[in-house]
Amino acid sequence: MKLALLIAILALVGCTSGPDVPKPPIAGKFSNACLVESVQMVQGLNAHGITAKVVAYTYGGTQVKTKGHAITVYLYPPGHNQVWGWDSWNGSVRLREYYSDTKAIAERWHMISRSNGRVIEATDL
Repeated sequence: MKLALLIAILALVGCTSGPDVPKPPIAGKFSNACLVESVQMVQGLNAHGITAKVVAYTYGGTQVKTKGHAITVYLYPPGHNQVWGWDSWNGSVRLREYYSDTKAIAERWHMISRSNGRVIEATDL
């Protein structure tokens, strides 16, 4: 019984821990600043030798006004192909998409964020 509880706790801790990445000083302080936050995050990650890019996407639908969002996508740890996404709402989240598949990354992040509508377009910046 104690062993099962220990395994369950270790599994939860292992699933919730992400990389310790440097956050921009403005993160979470302004509404609608996702692009600025993402650009600053990419600059900080690149300065630490971590491959990163900004993915910007639009989303909406017939009953949802078209909006946009930007996230930071990076490979961590350096030298490995583990793709992570970051924004100031969700923090760092491990993604299973290919780093080069911008639309799939945007769709996954949109699902993680529980936003309405569907991803219309996505691009690397």
